[in-house]
Amino acid sequence: MGELLGRAFDWTADIGRVRSPVLLVGGDADMVSPAHMVAVFASLCGGRQEAVWNGSGLTRHRLAVLPATIHDDVLQSPFLIRIVEDFLASAEPEVGATAE
Repeated sequence: MGELLGRAFDWTADIGRVRSPVLLVGGDADMVSPAHMVAVFASLCGGRQEAVWNGSGLTRHRLAVLPATIHDDVLQSPFLIRIVEDFLASAEPEVGATAE
């Protein structure tokens, strides 16, 4: 585990190839900084424009930074279930995609 944690992991260049909606979740006190999470979200075209009053500027992707949370306790966050439920309810399958 120590060797794995010692490796650099930056998926910013690759994440743009993901074709499904992405929900990025992290803690505000985690080893992956909120600034890096925002950079990854931006590589998915998130946060580049205001969503405007009707939500037409929203991307299919979402970013959630959980308060007072690190990777060890993300699953205990009282906010996580609602965030995931809302994301799954709003995520639309890509046109032409088939369920496996």
